[in-house]
Amino acid sequence: MFAYCWQSGLIEFGDCVPQGAVKLIEGKRDEVKDKVTVRARHSRDSKDLLVPGVPEADDEFAAIRAVEHFKQFLTAPRRKVVGA
Repeated sequence: MFAYCWQSGLIEFGDCVPQGAVKLIEGKRDEVKDKVTVRARHSRDSKDLLVPGVPEADDEFAAIRAVEHFKQFLTAPRRKVVGA
C-alpha cells in the first residue's frame, strides 16, 4: 500500500500512486496507515489527513520542503522514551 499526497497537502492511500501525486511511504497496509495517521495533521472535522506545513506554506518551495520533511519523519525510526 502507498500513502501519497496532493499539492494541497491532502493525504490518501492506495495500491498505486496516481499521476500528479507525491509518494510519501509504502509498505504493509496496517503499518502505513498507522505511521501516517499518527504523524499527519488532522483536518478540523478529522475526516482528512494533511501533510503538516503544506496548507499554510507561503509558496511551492516551502510546500516541497514540508513534504520532504514529512517523508523523512515517516521513515525515521521511532525513539523510545526512557524513564516513562
